[in-house]
Amino acid sequence: MIESTRLLKPDELREIAERERKATPGPWQYSYEWYEVQAGKNVAITERTTGYVDGKFIAAARTDIPRLLAHIEAQQAEIERYKTALERICGNEPDSLYDAQLIAEEAL
Repeated sequence: MIESTRLLKPDELREIAERERKATPGPWQYSYEWYEVQAGKNVAITERTTGYVDGKFIAAARTDIPRLLAHIEAQQAEIERYKTALERICGNEPDSLYDAQLIAEEAL
């Protein structure tokens, strides 16, 4: 079973991104006729062993993974903004509660 509660390390995210970049371009779709995942006309990604649910998952992964990687990158940037704001506030930079509020609002 995959350990799902542990955050991915930066090198793990880079490895996922690298696999995504090297994969056959998408979008992929599931062929009901051939029971396989295809990329465009006559380019099989899987052979006839894929069931419907798994085939739909594999086909969707080609567009889902780049979107998820972009989402993670955006969240990481947002977290960095919040950390910077907290460091400024905790570092006694603000002269007043109002200044602390301005720093927090700037991060949002």
